[in-house]
Amino acid sequence: MEKPTKIAAPRGKLGVLLPGMGAVATTFMAGVELVRTKKALPIGSLTQMATIRLGKRTEGRSPKIKDFVKLARLEDMVFGG
Repeated sequence: MEKPTKIAAPRGKLGVLLPGMGAVATTFMAGVELVRTKKALPIGSLTQMATIRLGKRTEGRSPKIKDFVKLARLEDMVFGG
């Protein structure tokens, strides 16, 4: 059996390159900015709102994905197009 790979914690900026700067791209960037400034919830964001089940369903261990996996923060995202 192979030894599990250790995943390093995120550091620095996370660049998001968008193909074009049309309606979808600008809506995405505006949504991220609203969540950053706490003016909206990250509705539809799997990593920010969804949970992951650990163990059996009856154990009740379901942390949010963002708390379980070390992800880059929304404040660290930068956009390009």
